[in-house]
Amino acid sequence: MEAARKQHKRETKAERGAEGAQERHKRETKAERGAEGAQKQLKRETKAAQKRRKSRTETAQRRRRFRLW
Repeated sequence: MEAARKQHKRETKAERGAEGAQERHKRETKAERGAEGAQKQLKRETKAAQKRRKSRTETAQRRRRFRLW
């Protein structure tokens, strides 16, 4: 009886350890996805900023060109 109880205790302890590892992995992958998302967001923002700068310079050039007329 005592041996069976100890065996059961060992098994449940191992199961809990496996669950903990699974949860930890889940948290880590979630954090990685968050970091990737932030990187993509930054890329989008810089791309948008470049487009704004480009359109501003084009507009300024157009104005200069028409001012010469």
